[in-house]
Amino acid sequence: VGMRWVISETVRPVAKVDLSYSKNGGLTWLPTKSLAVAPTEVLAAVPTSYRWKVPAGLNTSKAKVKVTLRDAKGRNIGSDASNRNFKIVP
Repeated sequence: VGMRWVISETVRPVAKVDLSYSKNGGLTWLPTKSLAVAPTEVLAAVPTSYRWKVPAGLNTSKAKVKVTLRDAKGRNIGSDASNRNFKIVP
């Protein structure tokens, strides 16, 4: 399964992209992957996709994914989640 996102602007350079998913419509989030980036203001250098291996046994109709951008100090500088739930089936 592929995850893709678009970054339009940030208040500080991006140093890390955290990806997470939810099995319950966004009530709680589980980490998927952290993508380290050399701190950059050049948004074209920041990853905008990730090939995700869905965890075994995950079967839900309330799935969501979230992307969180962090600066070099780990501060959240932007995030967004799926607008709607989607279904994951084995």
